Amino acid sequence: MCVITPGQRPLISGYADKTLDPRRISFVFVGGDFFRKGGMEVLEAFSQILDEQLPVHLTIVSSLEYGDYASRTTRADVDRAKGLMARMGASVTHYWSLDNEKVLQIFARSHVALLPTYDDTYGFSVLEAQAAGCPAITTDACALPEFNDDSNGWLIQVPKDALGIPLHDTVEHRAQLSRCVRENLVRIVRDICADPSNISIKGERAFARICQERSLEQRAGLLEEIYREALG
Repeated sequence: MCVITPGQRPLISGYADKTLDPRRISFVFVGGDFFRKGGMEVLEAFSQILDEQLPVHLTIVSSLEYGDYASRTTRADVDRAKGLMARMGASVTHYWSLDNEKVLQIFARSHVALLPTYDDTYGFSVLEAQAAGCPAITTDACALPEFNDDSNGWLIQVPKDALGIPLHDTVEHRAQLSRCVRENLVRIVRDICADPSNISIKGERAFARICQERSLEQRAGLLEEIYREALG
């Protein structure tokens, strides 16, 4: 078996190219399946962070889809999410939908990406964020530890089964998972606000890893080599 991980083109020429707001730290969450990807925990954590008057801004790109297999959310959860955003006022910007190019532009002008997911196929939005020099806060779920760690981002360790899938099959498991994600998000964001220099350090490392390990040309070459071997 040959495993070829997804490639990703760099979205900036270097970290110094990023245009960042010096007055506040910009966080961005992208994902249609809002609750499965940890969106509610993001809102709960940032509501607390804003109560502490820390200089943050949150951008959300999501259609707020609910009822997925992992979070088991309902319309009431959507209403609660909308209420939390309303309470946060100008400190949160919500887009129901954007084309991919505009999402990539948001990554390029944001400090930190968020994907504290319950479960994910791969986590492609994190690759895009890293390609824009945007380090990510993620869970250590599924494939995410393959390309995000505490050297080039932040990992939240969550309860998992033997296959590395977060436990979310019962009400108790989901409550435990939610609490773990929320509490660690608050801790990490506080740490980032206390020492913002870690953003550029990890952002540069994340971008360098994309350039060095996720080359589209390299993956095309590997695939071509596999076909040539099979035909030869």
